[in-house]
Amino acid sequence: MERVSTTIRIVLVATGTSVVLGFLTVVVVVLADAPSATIRYHLLTLEGIFSMLFIGAFTCLPISVPAGLAGGALAAHVAAKQGADRNLTSWASRGAVSGAGIGACGTVALFALPSLFTDTFSLLLLMMAVVGAVTGGLAGAVVGAYCSRVLRRAPSIGV
Repeated sequence: MERVSTTIRIVLVATGTSVVLGFLTVVVVVLADAPSATIRYHLLTLEGIFSMLFIGAFTCLPISVPAGLAGGALAAHVAAKQGADRNLTSWASRGAVSGAGIGACGTVALFALPSLFTDTFSLLLLMMAVVGAVTGGLAGAVVGAYCSRVLRRAPSIGV
């Protein structure tokens, strides 16, 4: 059985991390100022869990999957180009910056730009940029740490 290439593993880790953190972000944003009874309902009942999964899939997947694929491809390209020359801190910080940029731009494009000519556009733009940047930054840091780990084991990879 043929092993999965390092590039594909990096892209899969990036996409998976993006989706998981996207779902967690949606849960936090949706339940942030909800009453405690609503929070208990959504986290402890089967119907509430399914509704959170549906909301998460509807709002998170359209940005998390493309952002994860783009971030993973970028990380794999940088890993192949730079090899094991960088340490964990360097990989995680570069991943966080790249992920924040991808997350902010993607989230703004998907969720804020459709309401371009509304009165609340500037507030929505700011909120989506912050949420996307934080989520993307966390995902990028995780992917950067993964790249560092992969390159310690195999100092060079092919893309």
